[in-house]
Amino acid sequence: VKPLHRLAQYTISQQTLTMLRREEEGQIKADDSVDSRDKGGIKINIDSSSLWRIDSSKAGLLYLLRPDFPLLGETSIESDIVRREVRSAVAVACSQYKYDEIYGARRVEFGQTVTEYLGKSLVRSYLILDGFILGEIYLPPEQQEAVDRKARAEQSAQEAAFLAEKARNEAQAAIAEAEGQKQVVILQAQAQAEAVRVINEELGNSPYYVKYLYASKWDGALPVTLVI
Repeated sequence: VKPLHRLAQYTISQQTLTMLRREEEGQIKADDSVDSRDKGGIKINIDSSSLWRIDSSKAGLLYLLRPDFPLLGETSIESDIVRREVRSAVAVACSQYKYDEIYGARRVEFGQTVTEYLGKSLVRSYLILDGFILGEIYLPPEQQEAVDRKARAEQSAQEAAFLAEKARNEAQAAIAEAEGQKQVVILQAQAQAEAVRVINEELGNSPYYVKYLYASKWDGALPVTLVI
C-alpha cells in the first residue's frame, strides 16, 4: 500500500543569492551577472545580491509548484525560480532607464524598481523577498568612457564654480576693507573738524581771545606817536 502523504522539509531561514560578473566570486564560477539592455538598447551587466526565504505558510503550495526540488543547489528552487526571477526583474527595470541614469543619478531609484518587480514575482512562487542589493554596474567601453567624460566635466565645472565664488568673496572682502578705510578717514576728518570747532568756540567766548588775535598778528614793532 502506497502512503497517501509525503513529508517535504524546507528551511525557513533567510537565503542569499549572489550573482556576480567576477568568475572567482559568487555562487557560480562564471559570469553570473544579469545581462540586460537599457532604454536605448545599450548592453549592461549588473551584479546583485537577493535576500529571500520561503513563505512558511505556503510551503505545501511551493512543493506542488516544484515537487522534490531542494531549496538550494544546482537544480533547486533557488536556481529554477529565484535566479530566473532576478534576471527577469532586472531586465524589465533596465528597459525603463538609460544606462547613465542606472550608473549614476537614478541608481537608487533603479534598485527600488527592481525590488518592487522581484518582490511581486517571488510572491507568486510562494517566496518572500527581504531585500535586493544592487552591486557593480558594467558598461561597454564606449559608454563607460562617456560616463567618465561627463564626470570629469562636472568635476571641472564644480572646480571652476568654486574658484569663481572664491574670487567673488575675495573681491567683496577687498571692497569692504577699502570702504572701512574710507570710513576711518572720514571719521578722522570729522573728529579734527569738531576739535577745531570746539577750540574756536571756546576761544570766542574768552575775554583773552581778542588779545590772542592781537598778539598773533603783532609784528614786534612798538607804536610810534607823532607830536606837532
